[in-house]
Amino acid sequence: MGLDLIVEGCAKPGHEKEWRRLLQRSFADEELSDAEVARFHEISIPGYEHIGAPRVGYDNAANQWILDARKAKTPEEIAVVLKEFNGYHVIQLVQCDGVPRFTHAGLYEGADETSFRGAFLNDCRELLGKGLLSDAWNHKFPEQAVDYGKALLAAAEAAVGAPKRRRTLLSRLGLVKESEPLALAEQLEILRAAGRWFIFWGEPDIQYAHGSESPTVLSWNHFSCKRPLISRSNDSFSTTPACISAILPSRSISTATGGFSTE
Repeated sequence: MGLDLIVEGCAKPGHEKEWRRLLQRSFADEELSDAEVARFHEISIPGYEHIGAPRVGYDNAANQWILDARKAKTPEEIAVVLKEFNGYHVIQLVQCDGVPRFTHAGLYEGADETSFRGAFLNDCRELLGKGLLSDAWNHKFPEQAVDYGKALLAAAEAAVGAPKRRRTLLSRLGLVKESEPLALAEQLEILRAAGRWFIFWGEPDIQYAHGSESPTVLSWNHFSCKRPLISRSNDSFSTTPACISAILPSRSISTATGGFSTE
C-alpha cells in the first residue's frame, strides 16, 4: 500500500467548528460539494505556513535556495526564476520534527516535505504489534495524534534491549526462507521519527513560527479519497487546531524529484 500522512492545515481563527465539521465529513468518506471544498480552502491555513517556511520573494534564504536549485546565474535568469516562484514556501530550509526524513515528498502531486511516509511503519510491525500498526491507518484529530505519537515512542523504548526474534524451526532447517527484517536500529529510528512527527503536529502547546500555537489533525492517504480537501497558501497565521488529511495540494517547493510542486 502507498500510504502517506499529509499535513492538511489548520482552521483560521473563528472558524474552528465549521472547519472540524468539514473534516469529520471528509474522514467519513462523504463527498463534499465544490462549494464546500472552496469554503474549506477559505477557512484553512496550510501546515507549511505554521512552521514558518521561508517564501521566495519575501525571504533572502528562500530566494537563494530557488536560484541555486534552478541554477539561475544571469540577471535575466534570476529575474525569471524569482518571478515564476514568487510566494512559494521552501520547506527544506526548516529543521523540526514536523519535517521528517522519512517522506515521499515530490514523488506525487500532493505530498510535500511535511508529509510522513507511513508505509515505513510496515517495516516495524514486530515492534508495534498488530493493534498499534492497524491504528496507524485511522484518521486522527489532534488529541488522537498526540496519543498515538506517544505510543510509538513507547514502543520504540520497549524494543530497546528486547530479546532478538528467534528463527522458526523450518527456517533453521532451510525449508522456509524468511525475509530479512529491517535492522533494529533503523526500525527504532523510524518509530521515533514518526512518534515525534505525530506529537509535533498534534500538540496544542507547540510554539510555531510567527507565534502560532496549533495542533494538527491526521489522516492516511490511501489514494482513494473521493474529493481531497485542498489547502492553499495565504499570509495569515492561526492559533487553532490544524489538520492532516488525504492529499494536501500546496504552494510549496519540493526537491525530491528535482522539480517543484504546485499542488
